[in-house]
Amino acid sequence: MFRSQFPKIFFLLCLSVCSASKVQVTKLSLGVKPGLHFEPKTLHAQPGEEVELLFDNSDLMMHNFVLLQPGSRMEIVEAANALGAKGPELHYVPESDKVLASTPVVMPKKKAVVRFKTPVKEGEYPYVCTFPGHGYVMHGILHVTKEKPKDLASKRKDQQKVSVSVPEELEAVLFSPNTVTPCVACIGVAPTGEVFAGVDQIGSLGKGAGKGRIVRLIDEDNDGVHDSYTIFAIIDNPRGIVPIGDKLFVLHTQWGSESKFEG
Repeated sequence: MFRSQFPKIFFLLCLSVCSASKVQVTKLSLGVKPGLHFEPKTLHAQPGEEVELLFDNSDLMMHNFVLLQPGSRMEIVEAANALGAKGPELHYVPESDKVLASTPVVMPKKKAVVRFKTPVKEGEYPYVCTFPGHGYVMHGILHVTKEKPKDLASKRKDQQKVSVSVPEELEAVLFSPNTVTPCVACIGVAPTGEVFAGVDQIGSLGKGAGKGRIVRLIDEDNDGVHDSYTIFAIIDNPRGIVPIGDKLFVLHTQWGSESKFEG
């Protein structure tokens, strides 16, 4: 009698444990915009909630995601900058009880997933990229509240709006997004219709050489929007582009001695 009932009892116990182990997980997505910006800059989750965050680094630089206690962003940013040679092995995340969750450093065009439980206490919890120099401008807020802030949705819509004023007889079309041509300093159009954009990210990526390039864009169907592009040249500080015949003349500065610019 005992032997015949044991498998059923065991099965019921397993079923009960497995059902209890299923925890509802809220999934959030976070991306990157050129110029050291998270997208979106505001997220929401319930207190004490299990969260799975997908971090999609679509940028050309390395980034990470670090969730912090309120009011600790600059302290952690400075601590990350002070890691020195230990920074890479720690993924630029300093050891601190104020760090609530983090991803490793995510390479350009790669993704990472981090799972964490939100604090029980309601509040505004900052998230930041602690890669050296990024945390001063690249940060956002995770709203941990029972009710979603009413202005959260409207803020996201406002962030997506881009207003351009043109005369009524003209039409404004986005030829190339800033994911392809960020920080455009100059452009040149060849007789063949090719558009050459001089990109200079020396401000957003820090100081030093290797942060400029010429992007060649082609509008194959003449609808005012580029269909393909290539990196035509890597060149510092492009400030003028003139296509003449089969040549492209570029006005730019050069790196001289002691990391100074020369004309």
